[in-house]
Amino acid sequence: MRVLLAAGADATKLYGSTKTLLMLAVSSEDADTVDAVLSSGKAGDIEATDTRGQTALLLAAVRGCGPAVRVLLAAGADATKLDGNMKTLLMRAVWSGDADTVDAVLSSGETVDIDTTDTHGQTALHVAAASGQGSCVRVLLAAGADAARRHTLRLRTPLMRAALSGDADTVDAVLSSGKAVHINATVNRSTTALLVAVVRGCGSCVRLLLAAGADATRVDGEMTTMLMRAVESGDADTVDAVLSSGKAGDVDATDSIVRTALHRAAARGCGSCVRLLLAAGADATRVDGYMTTLLMHAVSSRDADTVDAVLSSGKAGDVDATDSIVRTALHLAAARGCGSAVRVLLAAGADATRVDGEMTTLLMHAVSSRDADTVDAVLSSGKAASIDTTKSHDKTALLLAAATGFGPGVRLLLAAGADPAVRSRRGTTALMHAAHCGCVDMMADLLSSGRCGDIDAMDVDGKTALAIAACRCHFGMTPAHQNYAVPRTASCLLDWGADPSSPFAFLASVPGRGYVIHSPAVDRLLRSRAVWRRRRRLVLWRRSCLASW
Repeated sequence: MRVLLAAGADATKLYGSTKTLLMLAVSSEDADTVDAVLSSGKAGDIEATDTRGQTALLLAAVRGCGPAVRVLLAAGADATKLDGNMKTLLMRAVWSGDADTVDAVLSSGETVDIDTTDTHGQTALHVAAASGQGSCVRVLLAAGADAARRHTLRLRTPLMRAALSGDADTVDAVLSSGKAVHINATVNRSTTALLVAVVRGCGSCVRLLLAAGADATRVDGEMTTMLMRAVESGDADTVDAVLSSGKAGDVDATDSIVRTALHRAAARGCGSCVRLLLAAGADATRVDGYMTTLLMHAVSSRDADTVDAVLSSGKAGDVDATDSIVRTALHLAAARGCGSAVRVLLAAGADATRVDGEMTTLLMHAVSSRDADTVDAVLSSGKAASIDTTKSHDKTALLLAAATGFGPGVRLLLAAGADPAVRSRRGTTALMHAAHCGCVDMMADLLSSGRCGDIDAMDVDGKTALAIAACRCHFGMTPAHQNYAVPRTASCLLDWGADPSSPFAFLASVPGRGYVIHSPAVDRLLRSRAVWRRRRRLVLWRRSCLASW
């Protein structure tokens, strides 16, 4: 660099119309190159800025090159100049995370206001604390930064920002500074540095704050304690930090809906937190405001380890306790589709024959979850109620599975001996539900079982399974299914011997639906000998519908 400059190279030429030679030298992060450009006397304006309003000194600070910063400051660079975002040199040095660069700015002898705020209302100390730069925080505090100053807009103290970063070294740097940090200062009425650390799930930060005298007994507007917040973080170390401090208060304190920290841990699915709370003496027999037990909360999390933690404690109480709508923990596990939890509860002696307030059996709950493993867990236990027990609206588990298009569930139920000929109150069969869903494989499973009953059975509206299959594509199905599901379902039924004349009256009685007869299933019916006598009437009806359409 020195040789080129001595040979007369132009040092004032801009690179890309914005960057000077000095800026490029700074980008190399080599202090000797920067010194070579400055000592040549040809560097031009040392305060020139790029498109972002950054000088060479600001660029050196952003890159964390302390030696280059010292060289530029010694050459007379302005340390008080702001960039295009109104950030000071000190803030840019802090953003780099290099303590040597921060020290270079502070020890330059230039007049630098260490507590200047940017457009967002934060000082350099706030920036360093929020970034988890413990070394930079120590340098700033040693230089006299105000450790109690609040963020102008969000009112957070540097200690809160340090706790939010989740870095224990940064929290320790603020606490060990020996300055007034207002450890229990609040934001939004109840948010303290300890609460921030607890929600962040930083157990080491929580221990430091509690050791420094942070108040662990504070509650927020929803009566949520520090222990409840620790549980919600899902971090067992944080829960242990709060419990082992001896400052957590009542472990069985309740919030506004009468839930304890133990209830929240179970609902969160944190088995390790549940074990810690139970070991600390938490009451496992309490219910919340909705009569939901601890075991029900554990089941709702769909985590088998949490369920096992509650059951293995021996403190869960009655495993068949019911909530406000007469559902047990086993019902909830089946409805959530958690087969592993169902197996654990059944092994613990839960009653599989009980029904809830709507007369829904355990097997029906398992079917409604649409989880094959849960259905298999109930069926393989051998403890469930009769497989053909009906619900309050006369639907069996098989009818529910067929109505929701749950093919794997239908196969499991048929293999377990479910009766596919059972009808609901409206006369619908499982085959009709399968035709309505357009599930060809399910229809084949039902028909191949040999127990499907009359394939041409009608419901209370006079519709057969074939009629439903022929019309379903134009009444509720998407266009993508119209050319695929309906022809196959109708063909499947016809191949199994369905009477093509039975749905004719229903198809012909739909006024103003001329496009119905464009269905391939109806065209197949037209070619059938059983409706040959009525073919002319169908053709005339098709012509009239097409004319009006």
